[in-house]
Amino acid sequence: MVVCEGTNAVVSASTVAGAIYAWSGPNGFTSSLQTNNITNITTAAAGDYSVSIYKDGCWSSTATTTLVVNAKPVVSVDDNSPLCEHQTLNITSSTTSTVQTYVWTGPNGYTNNTSSVTIQDVNEADNQGAYTLTITDNNGCKSDVTSVWVVVNKYPDNIISLNNGPKCEGNDIQLDATNVFGASYSWTGPNGFTSNVRNPVIENVTTANSGAYTLVVTLDGSGDNDCNSAPVSTEVVVYANPVADAGQDDTTYQDKPLVLNGSGGATYLWSTGEYLSTTNIPNPVFISSAVGNVTKTLTVWDAATGCSDDDDVVITVLANTSNLGIPDLITPNGDGINDVWYIKYLENLDETYVINVYARGGALVMSTSNYGQNWTGTYKDKQLPDGAYWYAIELSSGIVYKGTLTIKR
Repeated sequence: MVVCEGTNAVVSASTVAGAIYAWSGPNGFTSSLQTNNITNITTAAAGDYSVSIYKDGCWSSTATTTLVVNAKPVVSVDDNSPLCEHQTLNITSSTTSTVQTYVWTGPNGYTNNTSSVTIQDVNEADNQGAYTLTITDNNGCKSDVTSVWVVVNKYPDNIISLNNGPKCEGNDIQLDATNVFGASYSWTGPNGFTSNVRNPVIENVTTANSGAYTLVVTLDGSGDNDCNSAPVSTEVVVYANPVADAGQDDTTYQDKPLVLNGSGGATYLWSTGEYLSTTNIPNPVFISSAVGNVTKTLTVWDAATGCSDDDDVVITVLANTSNLGIPDLITPNGDGINDVWYIKYLENLDETYVINVYARGGALVMSTSNYGQNWTGTYKDKQLPDGAYWYAIELSSGIVYKGTLTIKR
């Protein structure tokens, strides 16, 4: 029996009622059936198939049939796709088998019975698509279907290029263009700009990036004949930023007002309102009770373009050591407001001190040389009566602060 690879074969023994069949064959084949259907045969199935039957305690002699499997032919194809419209399509085939027939199929009912395909003046509508080839060799065996997808590109047209500008300096400009499947992109622009990305991003732009950006879109053609679009351009506009000036770094003292000197824009905004009289003018008043460095950021805007710029000023607040801030009234009623006799700048002293508070008549009701800013008008854990009291704060340098202190609940 002779078959082609990939087809089916039947090996069968004569009928013996009540018999048991024992088959053996190539590639480990065994079976107990009278008739065996071998599907999708490979060349490994070629060879001798032997069968014996067993009945009434006796084995028959062995019968053998030979299966010949001819390998199916193998064919490959090559083409010059992708093409531009109006070029010539060439598809060639290659095989080591002796070919009896070629069967080509293609788009729009295309057929051909030669070893190659040649179609002149191709166009996308009629000639783009799958071309298949099946060959039959001199043994009558057919190859697997071999196919190739042919791409016929139109010359790109109706290309639109654009950008997300205008933008202010320091921002990013993104170019964009019509999405053409399978195309490549070539951008050129100011300052030697080039890109092969459809929608490239130009980061941190300056006014030097302003100008015309030109694009050519290309689809592959045969050989060196690519399908290029007509050049298209988009105009990029980059606005110059204003130059913010928050003024020179400066020094002041606790609770001493300092006028800031900002400039550079039509609209102003200082970062946060902390320590400032207002935030939307160039020269607000700064005042702070805290000692240390404070950084303030000024943002200015150009009224015409909306572009902005930032600048920082560092203000050093020094400790106030020239005098103490001594309240003359406390209201220790537990409302969290003015409950404690808080003496400003006491922590700034670099000398020892003694604080004494006296009632009318001279009775000492509070005395300390290490005040914790926590006295609420008590004496021996009992509230003192509302009224006027006298204080004396004596420094080791000889300076004495005296005055009245009113307690009112």
